Amino acid sequence: SREFIGSRTRVMAVVKADAYGHGAAPCANRLQSEGVDWFGVAILEEGLELRNAGITKPILLLGGFWPGQENALLESSLTPAIFRIESAEALDSAAAARGITANFHLKIDTGMGRV
Repeated sequence: SREFIGSRTRVMAVVKADAYGHGAAPCANRLQSEGVDWFGVAILEEGLELRNAGITKPILLLGGFWPGQENALLESSLTPAIFRIESAEALDSAAAARGITANFHLKIDTGMGRV
């Protein structure tokens, strides 16, 4: 409940791996109706599944993206984690070709190697 965390705190619900077996789309739809600010998924396909299910809130691709997926994530307004310079350059090129600026989160591995 927001009353415990305050109105300025942003909440991200991580629903990767089919919401850990609970069904990503139904969980995300319920969480969106409850006021979650962001969703986190591991890969592009999971983000696209949420968009196709009507999720309109921002979605972060925690695992980044593969070469060639830049246009799909831009078309679906998905925000990738960037942890390689090559990914940043590819995303920048794809966004520039569309005349837009891409959003991203910079991921720095501090040694745990987690998604």
